Amino acid sequence: MLSDTKVRQAKPQEKVYRIADARGLAIEVRPTGQKIWRYRFRLDGNANMFTIGEYPSVSLSEARKKLEEARELVSKGINPNIAKKTDIASRIEENANTFRVVADDWIQANTHWSDSYRKQVCKTLEADIFPSFGDLPIREISSAQVLAMLNGIIKRNAPLVARNARQWTGAVFRHGITTLRCETDPTQPLNGVIKVGKVNHHRPLKPETLPEFLKALYPMLTFVRTIEIRRAEWSDIDLENGVWRIPPEKIKMRTEHIVPLSRQSIASPSPFFANYSL
Repeated sequence: MLSDTKVRQAKPQEKVYRIADARGLAIEVRPTGQKIWRYRFRLDGNANMFTIGEYPSVSLSEARKKLEEARELVSKGINPNIAKKTDIASRIEENANTFRVVADDWIQANTHWSDSYRKQVCKTLEADIFPSFGDLPIREISSAQVLAMLNGIIKRNAPLVARNARQWTGAVFRHGITTLRCETDPTQPLNGVIKVGKVNHHRPLKPETLPEFLKALYPMLTFVRTIEIRRAEWSDIDLENGVWRIPPEKIKMRTEHIVPLSRQSIASPSPFFANYSL
């Protein structure tokens, strides 16, 4: 049987040669000095050769372990060369279908989104979701990994962000299911995990308080004194051009004062001035 020392000291010759270990395993030494682990086996009456790996990347002990895995396949009538190719193809497919790749495809599919909504989704993906499992094959992501990501957001006291992250993560998985790149949505068991406090919206103004509100609002929109609003006339106001010209005789400094009108003050000036008996 081979030893680490014997494998290490095997010198290249003019032609390829092999040194046997046991159970069909051998180290193949090439004229270039390259050393390859080989497994010779018979399947369906035919002689075959399976490449386990290159020494020293694959040590003697690792080669023996991989040998037993290959022998197990042969005992089941499976050619390890074919199994290896299938495994490689599967891994290539998985690497091509990471969560990030499927998420990008999901975003591209939603052409009806507004620019602001798209930016919000992409920001959450880049900041919170992709760092956790963006580069993992989407089939391999578990509910525990999704929960860990959500808990990280919750710990910084951002439950609304966590709620959106869960919603959009689930949407990516559902897109993966419909495009046959995964079978399950690991966000489903996490319903109710995120507790969002009740949102208290500002109550509407009562009708009787509206005049006082408008009276206080218009000076804030125009930055003029209330006396100037009381002295205003419709002839002073140019709604089309959004300008209010206060004549000299109506202003303290005795010079014409031009007030640019905001969109809010132009939209419906009558209610504001009504409170000042225009």
